[in-house]
Parts: sequence; structure tokens; C-alpha cells
Amino acid sequence: MSRATTAVDANLLDATARLGDAVAALAADQAHPLPGAGHGWLPCRYLMLRDALYGTRGAGGRRRQPSSVIPCWVDALKLLLVIDAWAAELECRYPPRYAAADDSDHVTVRRVRALLEFGWRPQDSRDLLDISAELAGYAKAIDDLFAPKPIYLPNACPHCGHRHAYRYADDGQHVRTPALAVTAEHGAVCQSCHAVWPPDQLVFLGRILGTAAAGIPA
Repeated sequence: MSRATTAVDANLLDATARLGDAVAALAADQAHPLPGAGHGWLPCRYLMLRDALYGTRGAGGRRRQPSSVIPCWVDALKLLLVIDAWAAELECRYPPRYAAADDSDHVTVRRVRALLEFGWRPQDSRDLLDISAELAGYAKAIDDLFAPKPIYLPNACPHCGHRHAYRYADDGQHVRTPALAVTAEHGAVCQSCHAVWPPDQLVFLGRILGTAAAGIPA
């Protein structure tokens, strides 16, 4: 076997391994620790997002929409439509080699998992990496939707002095937001200069800003 052939085979092995990780991130059940010992299982990210589609997400669990409006989580619906259309397109480009053994799974979950059964060739490595990146991006987008929303501080960033930052919203609009965003998990970040204060530095940041520590998540 030539060196060139060995390198191509190694590229395919790496690409299929990445695909396996990406498929698992979006369409495999998730293990989570249980109190004491052992672990349980949660549905895959895609199904968790679909299950939450018509859940209540207002403060205290109250619906914010009038009773005449279907309480649909619009951001979740948009993401689901994108994932469903993408998975259907992939099935046309890369038809599954075998019929689905378990029809109880959602069609999109079946389509994503079927990617692992396709007869990938060494020349498909680039496509595999692109597909894996797309899958990983969808998994992260779901995590972002479920993540606690940040608290925005009115103070100027101690690092760059900016009070506001500008970003593009999902609808393409250029919107202004406070520069300093704080979450208990990630700490504070300036959305203008991208300076970061980890969670263990939040009290220190509060002193710099003259903000009461109670106003910043601990």
C-alpha cells in the first residue's frame, strides 16, 4: 500500500469518526448522572427540542401569548424546520443502504442516524467533514436555545469603555444591545471587545463597576 493510499484511508477514518461524534451529538440519547451512583438517559437533542416546541417558557411558567394563539416556541420551530429540510436533502443525496429497523423514531432522527450506514468512500472525506460540522452546529444551536439567557448590565465595559454592542438578529436586523452580558455558567463577556471575566471574577467585576454583588450571578 502506497503512502498516498494510506493517507487517504486515514482521512476517511478521521472523517467517519467525526461524523459518528456529530450524529451522536444531535440524534443519540444522552447520558446524565443520577444522585448517588449510576446514570440515566435523556432523549437526543433533536427530540428534546421538538418536545419543548409547545412548552411554556414565560417567567413562572405563565404563557405570554393570548389564549387564542398557539403557544409555539418560534425560535425552536425555525430551527426544527431548518434541520428537517437539511436531513431530507441529505437523504436524497445519500440514500440509506438499509430500511429503518425501528419506525418509532422521528423521521429526521432516522435520516441523521442513517448517515452512519452509508457506504462512504475516501473521496467523500471532504463532504463528511462538512456534514459533521453542520450537525455539530445544529447541536450547539439547540444547546444555545436551552441555555439560560444572560443578564445585561448597563455599565460601560472596564476594558474598552463601550456601553453598547451591535449584532445581527435572526431576522437580519442590526440591533443594539448592552455590551456587558453575564451568565452564572460563563461569567461576563463584553460583546464589543470580547473581554471575558470568568465566574470566579464576577464579584471582582462588580466592585470595578460599583455594582452590588447581589446583582451579578454567583
